[in-house]
Amino acid sequence: MAASKKELTILDAAALGVDAADFAATSDLTELYIPQVNTECELIKADSPAEAGALLALKLREAKVI
Repeated sequence: MAASKKELTILDAAALGVDAADFAATSDLTELYIPQVNTECELIKADSPAEAGALLALKLREAKVI
C-alpha cells in the first residue's frame, strides 16, 4: 500500500520543455447526439427448459448465429 501514500508529481508543459500549443485539439466537435437503439425481442415459450433450449437453438440456427 506504499503506492497509495506516495505523493504524485504533477508536471506542466513548461516543466517538460514543450509548448502547450503543440497539444491543442486538432479536430472540432461538429455534432453531439445520443444514438437511437432499436432492439427486437422474442420470448420463447415452452413447457420445459429442455424444450425452450431446443427452440432457442432452432431460432439461432435459422438466424445463422450457430
